[in-house]
Amino acid sequence: MPIIVFAIDADLKVKTNARVIYSVKLLKTIKEFSAETITEQQKEEIYSKLLALNVRDKESRTQHVEGIHKKKAEAANQVSANSCPKCGGELITRKGKYGDFKGCKNYPKCKFTITN
Repeated sequence: MPIIVFAIDADLKVKTNARVIYSVKLLKTIKEFSAETITEQQKEEIYSKLLALNVRDKESRTQHVEGIHKKKAEAANQVSANSCPKCGGELITRKGKYGDFKGCKNYPKCKFTITN
């Protein structure tokens, strides 16, 4: 059974028969399996594919990093303007178990949150 792993800040919206988990649960999920299900050749093929996707060219890496910074800055600007960076909805202050936070007014359709 495949395991699909997302970063902890990802918003999972997937419905599938595969295991879709956050990265913090990866080790626990792997330990649930005892039998090896892929061959050494399959491991090598996966490794080769991942290696090919690695950005090695300095200029491409720089552009990639700049794109990430630009996207983060745009999201921060939207949050500053009380606009949800995921769906464009209004951000409202809510009270939670761990204190106040801003959340999208379109909850539960959009689950974006950020601490104040």
